[in-house]
Amino acid sequence: MLERKNSPKGIGVDVVAFSRAEDFYHQHHDSLGKILNPKEEEALKKSVNPGRLLAYLFSAKEAVFKSLDLNWLGVEGFRMIEVDLSSEEEKFSEARLSGILKEKVAGRFCEWHLNFFEVRDSVIAQAISF
Repeated sequence: MLERKNSPKGIGVDVVAFSRAEDFYHQHHDSLGKILNPKEEEALKKSVNPGRLLAYLFSAKEAVFKSLDLNWLGVEGFRMIEVDLSSEEEKFSEARLSGILKEKVAGRFCEWHLNFFEVRDSVIAQAISF
């Protein structure tokens, strides 16, 4: 079968409960720089509901990582996944990689499409890598 240039190469799904993300934010907000990049940290500081935003960020980062099918790189690996925030509300459209994570997937993946679904008290992120 011929592979199209735009065919999906991987998929990742993750679920994060808003209440757990809220608790995590309150307990660890001073050390989120180990997991989040500066843009994401700034968005959290400006957010009226940082726990909810953190749930979206965590679920997106985990879903993207799962779509890459790589070995765990520690929490620093999450920092290398940059979730691009939309200017409207708290929605996400794409992700970019940096550092060693970008090097590991060079030539295999070039973009990610992110979808989000809210179910009860949780957010579900789906990442499709191309």
